[in-house]
Amino acid sequence: MQLPIEQIIEAMVDAVLVVDPSGRIPLSNAAAQHATGYSRAELAALPVADLLTDENSGLRTPVRRRVESGEALTRSNAWLTTKNGQRIPVSITAAPLATEDLARGIVLVVRDNAEARRLLSERDAEIARREVAERSLRRALTSIESRLEQTRAHLQLAQRRASFGTLAAGLGSDLRDVVHRQQDSLDVLAELVVPDHVAAAIAELSHIAEHLTGRTTRLLEIANPGTEPPRPVNLHRTLREVITMLQSAGSLREHEIVYAFTDPPVFVTVHRARLELIVVNLIINAAEAMHDTRGKIMLALHTHPRPDRVCVEVGDTGPGLTFHVRPRVFEPFFTTKPHSQNIGLGLSVVREAVQSYGGEISVSSTEGIGASFTFDLPRSTDTERSAITT
Repeated sequence: MQLPIEQIIEAMVDAVLVVDPSGRIPLSNAAAQHATGYSRAELAALPVADLLTDENSGLRTPVRRRVESGEALTRSNAWLTTKNGQRIPVSITAAPLATEDLARGIVLVVRDNAEARRLLSERDAEIARREVAERSLRRALTSIESRLEQTRAHLQLAQRRASFGTLAAGLGSDLRDVVHRQQDSLDVLAELVVPDHVAAAIAELSHIAEHLTGRTTRLLEIANPGTEPPRPVNLHRTLREVITMLQSAGSLREHEIVYAFTDPPVFVTVHRARLELIVVNLIINAAEAMHDTRGKIMLALHTHPRPDRVCVEVGDTGPGLTFHVRPRVFEPFFTTKPHSQNIGLGLSVVREAVQSYGGEISVSSTEGIGASFTFDLPRSTDTERSAITT
C-alpha cells in the first residue's frame, strides 16, 4: 500500500518542510508548525530563507541548487527562526522530491539540536571544571613540594646550628681550661719576690687571662644561648663593641662607621650573645655588600610605636638589592654570593633571633644607593635594670 506524501510527513516526529524550486514551502507537517509557531498557510507563504539560516548566507541558495541538481542535502547545522523571533539551533537533512502533483522540490527534515547542544555544553563545562580542578591540584602539589623543600632547608639549618654549637662549646671549654691553668701559674708567680719588670709582665698576663675568660664565657653563651634568661644589655655599648671587634679583625676594611644615637644609653632585655649574633651578621653583610669600595655603615636607634620596644637600623651605601632579590633575602641558604664564600644562613638566622624576642625585621633598599635592615627588640624596664645593678 502506497501512502500519500502528506500522510508520511505528518506521521514524522521531526519537523518536515517540502520546498519548491522558488524557495516556498507548499507543504509542512504538524511538527514543523509546532516548532516554528507558524500555521500551515503562513508557512506556505514564507520563503525558506526567512525561516532557516546557516552561519553564512542562509539556506535558500544551497536548497535551490540541490533542488535543481537533484542532489541530496547532507546533514548540516543551521538556525531556525520562529514566529516570535526565537533562534533555535537545528540540524537539517534533505532529499530530492518529484511527484506528478508537485514540481520538483526537496524535502527538509529539521531536528531541534537544543538538547544535543545542551549536552555538549554540559560536557564542555565538565571538561572545564576538571581542568580547573587539575590546575588547583597542580598548584597544591607545587605548594606541598615548596613546603617540603623549606622543611628540608630548616632541618639542614638546625643540623648546622647544632654542629656550630657543639664546636663552640668544645672550643670554649678547652680555652677555659687553658686560662685556668695559666691563672694558677700566675698566682704562684705573684707570691714570689720578683723584679718590677717581671711583676709588670705577670700583671699583663693576668689581664690577658681575664680577657680570655670573658671570650670563653661568650663562646659558651653562643653554644647554649637559651640556658640563661635574657638580661638588660646596654645597646649603645654593645653596638660600639661589635664594631671595635670587627675592625680589629679587619672585617670592616676602611668603611666609615656612622652612629646615630646619643645618651642616655638604651637598654634591651636580651641574651648578649644573641644580640651580638644579630648585629655581627648585619654589619658583615653591609660590609660585604660594598666589596672593595669604601663606603659608610650606619647604626641608628629609632623610636617604636610601642614604648616597650626600640628599633635598630643597620644601613650601608652599597649597590642595594634588586627587586627580585629583596623578597628572598631572609630565606635559608639563599645567597647572591658564591656558595664557597657564603652558605646563605646569616640573614635567616638574624630573623629567627629577632623573632625569638617578639620582634620583626624588614629591609628597604634603593638600587645604586644602598640598603638598610631595621629590627625591634624589647626595651628593658626599670625593674629589670635595677635587679641587675643591685
